[in-house]
Amino acid sequence: MILNLVINAADALRGCDDRRIRLQAWRTATGDATFAVEDSGPGLPPKLRHDVFAPFQSTKTDGVGIGLALCRTIIEGHGGRIWCDDDTELGGARFLFTVPHTAIGGTTHAA
Repeated sequence: MILNLVINAADALRGCDDRRIRLQAWRTATGDATFAVEDSGPGLPPKLRHDVFAPFQSTKTDGVGIGLALCRTIIEGHGGRIWCDDDTELGGARFLFTVPHTAIGGTTHAA
């Protein structure tokens, strides 16, 4: 997942003078793991934002558009979720995904 998001971010920075990518990871209050990849590129076109995780959607001229759809399938298959937003200090796009702690070796205990 992270590699695909980093490659997408690097692709978005082609031709940009300011080329920065930020990776972040943290645990939520419930113990889930959240990962974020943001860049200083042009961001997502508004018309693509709603369907960016749909198969065969791509901003790349040579892109197939299956990378983000595959990421979504894998993450949701583990009980997580993936999304994107503009809440970035770098000015481009930010993609985030969360994986439940039970999917990464955590356990839940009955109260």
